[in-house]
Amino acid sequence: MTSFLKTSAEHPIILLSLLANLSIGFWAHRKSKSNSFEDYALASRSLPTGVLTITLLATFIASGQLSKIDRFYAFGLMHAIPSVVAIISFVLIGTFIAPFLVYFNKSVTTGGLMGLFYGKQAQVSAGILGIFVSLLITSSQISTLGSISKALLHVDFSVAVLVAGTLVVAYSIWGGMRAVSYTDVLQMITVLLLFSWLTQKAVYKVGGLTALFKKLSNYPDKVAVVSHPKFYFKLKVAAFWGLPFSYILGPPMIQRMLIIQDKKEVRKMWYTSAFLLLLMTFGIVLIGFAGFVGRKEFGLTKAHNVLAHIIESLFEKQTLIQDLIYIGIISILLSTIDSYLHTIGITLVEDLIVPFKSWRGSALLTESQKVKYTKIGTALIGIFSILIALQVEDNLRSIAAKLSSPANLIYAAIITPLIFGIIGIKTDKFSWVSFSMAYFGSMLIAWGLGWKRDIPSHHAHYDYFLLAMCTATLTYFITHIYVNGGIVTLKRSEQTITEQLWIPTWKGVVAYLKSWLLAPFQLHILASRKIVTYPTHSLSFSMLIFALYNFSSVMIGGGNDLGLANFMAGIHLIGITLCVGLMLEGIWPDRLKPYFALYWFFALFYCLSFGSTLAFLRTHGDTIAVGKLIANFMLLAFLVDSTSFITLTCLGSGLAMVSWYVVCSSIPSDLLDSVGLIGGYLFSILLVAVLLFKSSKEQYASQRLSWNRTASSALGHDLRTTVGMLGGAGNALSNAFKIGKSKINEQGEEGYWIPKRQATFFEHFSAQMIARGKMAEKEIQGFSSFIKGQVLGVFDQKKTSMRAAAEEAIRKLAQKMPKVKMTVLGKKDLNPKVLSGIFSNVFSNLLWNAATHGKASEIEVRIDDVKRTVTVWDNGEGVPSDILPRIFDLNFTTGDKKQKNSGVGLAFVKMVISASSGKISCHARHGDKGSFTEFIMEFPEV
Repeated sequence: MTSFLKTSAEHPIILLSLLANLSIGFWAHRKSKSNSFEDYALASRSLPTGVLTITLLATFIASGQLSKIDRFYAFGLMHAIPSVVAIISFVLIGTFIAPFLVYFNKSVTTGGLMGLFYGKQAQVSAGILGIFVSLLITSSQISTLGSISKALLHVDFSVAVLVAGTLVVAYSIWGGMRAVSYTDVLQMITVLLLFSWLTQKAVYKVGGLTALFKKLSNYPDKVAVVSHPKFYFKLKVAAFWGLPFSYILGPPMIQRMLIIQDKKEVRKMWYTSAFLLLLMTFGIVLIGFAGFVGRKEFGLTKAHNVLAHIIESLFEKQTLIQDLIYIGIISILLSTIDSYLHTIGITLVEDLIVPFKSWRGSALLTESQKVKYTKIGTALIGIFSILIALQVEDNLRSIAAKLSSPANLIYAAIITPLIFGIIGIKTDKFSWVSFSMAYFGSMLIAWGLGWKRDIPSHHAHYDYFLLAMCTATLTYFITHIYVNGGIVTLKRSEQTITEQLWIPTWKGVVAYLKSWLLAPFQLHILASRKIVTYPTHSLSFSMLIFALYNFSSVMIGGGNDLGLANFMAGIHLIGITLCVGLMLEGIWPDRLKPYFALYWFFALFYCLSFGSTLAFLRTHGDTIAVGKLIANFMLLAFLVDSTSFITLTCLGSGLAMVSWYVVCSSIPSDLLDSVGLIGGYLFSILLVAVLLFKSSKEQYASQRLSWNRTASSALGHDLRTTVGMLGGAGNALSNAFKIGKSKINEQGEEGYWIPKRQATFFEHFSAQMIARGKMAEKEIQGFSSFIKGQVLGVFDQKKTSMRAAAEEAIRKLAQKMPKVKMTVLGKKDLNPKVLSGIFSNVFSNLLWNAATHGKASEIEVRIDDVKRTVTVWDNGEGVPSDILPRIFDLNFTTGDKKQKNSGVGLAFVKMVISASSGKISCHARHGDKGSFTEFIMEFPEV
């Protein structure tokens, strides 16, 4: 304890940083709803994407990325293969897995998802394994924290473990998911800011990048990759850790994905994390290489604690700077500990206690009980982890390293079937059991063969893992086909779930391959769709490029480098030619006009990413070139959507570098040195910031555009209906008087009795039309209010009686539909905050849909204040499964458009409910075994 007090006095900023984390935990507790389990476990699913991105990256990096500096020092560039595979895995997860998790927002843990797909036994199995893996990582990270504190700060190992471990357990328990996330943000920002600076200092200590690479050329084994004798072994190691995603999709990672409720946001989280991980990996490689080539400068004698020696050498007498870097290292370890600790407590309650109570028939846990047991479980596991770290001390890391491979092997048996369920394969317990038996059976046989051939057991992990995984996956799908009669996939949307059966045949496989082969020929259609919502500025862009290229030519023309001038003139000439084509858009032949959008994107590709990157390389990245490159990418970000920005940036820059390397055989040696690592990092972060801002802006603009179209269509539809009824009344009255006039000529004055009798009808009819006119006036006012809200960006929401809104719609449609039954479940009506003025139209559209398209004879409206739902049920024909996912699309209709089936009604319903912060879903059955349609509207608490 004396050493701790001495260290606290010598390094007070480190103690203050630990206390800052604790303070954030207490602050998060004050912001949370104390008795809400969802708030404690998932922060009410309200955390910003940026926060979740940082906490996801912090959790993953701390799991062992910094320790790779020692391995790059010892083994060279070969060790980058697992990191590259991890970055690729991030992109694959963000593209094919993470977006589908938004449909499982009732789940909280990995085990909860397994239970949803494969039953309670699978949930409990996943829970037990998740706790074991999390406990292993938590204990080893606490041990690492003690070892680093001992090596860097000369604090007693036991004291460091007790103090830091107790603090992280305390704020993890106290603040829940909010504390974990916001402390991760603090910790990761510290790391990102200090790490790039540390990288640059280490590189320039050995003479800069040029000198670093020159010195490395004397050690070909350090920079060799494919030619390295251990290349294939490293590839197998990377496949082992990266292919099933079991190392990446740990319990905390899945928990963070379950928080986000938007596909684009969760995809953005993984893409941004992949980009930042790439930057971190690049820095880690450079530090490892700098340590190796500068062994004498840094005083390094062995590949152990390379980072600590570099820090001490670079900042020998700068205690404050050393403390800041130590804070970054300690923070990144804390970010893993708190994430896994929090996940353990939730898993213990959700995947073990709740299922066991369910099997025993005991009463379910309340929200407050779940929070209480989660905190107790987190505390117990945290104390247990600290005791393990104290007992085993430095040996724990070697024990964890030996156990990590078997743990990953077992966890892959959980994650792989889980991924099948997430991406849309219909799941069943039999397929999961067959997968597990085939997987572990193959692995046991492989290990047996390995022992007989005297192959080391740790090599068996890598040599036979792929065989076992392939065998188990094949077994899973064979079982799946046997159970379902083919491959059954589930197509999910926010509102619907549709089953699709595919029977594997050679004809089907050929048709599928043909559809992929035709994809490149449809690029012009994709480009046209892009510019519908993001219009081109082709004339302005062309004039700007003309001006910029002329200015650049004048600037370069004044120099003495004739080769550079000719090179830039060639680039500019091609760009100007492309711009001339843009300016002549109005006279393009009809057969070429469909390809203008594709031409526009190609012009942007060449002028702003490909050509500017070539110019940047040719000018060796001087200050003006860096400024022009940044300006070009900023302009590109302004002109296109985020997806196109990523595609054009990566494709243009990548092809430019490849082309330069093919022609010149090398990248300019002084390029990176002249720009500086800090400039590169700032440039990259700037692009990410622009991308994130732009994406959110696009999403908002796209939603407003879609809603404006729907509102306009719905308003036009309602006006047509009202005017049609008024016109019909006028025609009927005119015809009646024509009949009366003809009777006068034939029968004299008695002919007036006909219009008199009809006048009685028209008296009632006119009263109905007056009422209809008042309804129309109210609806138009409601639509006007909505459009005003669209312009101002603020919607007028008021508490509205669901019963009153439904009754108003029933009165409006009383002449055209069967009797509607109204049921109010509970003691009172439901009064959520919704768009005022037009919400009764929601019920009108749903009732009209049931009576006309569904041909229902019974309709029921159920209002449930407890669950905060409104259900519109009918016994009509139901909705066929093939069109169910499209019923909320604007202009989609199964009826005859000549009979005024515009496909607006349900799109309008979804728009109004979304603008009211609610959700709507449809469940339907269509066929001979009893059909029905059920629309369920859910509203949040006021």
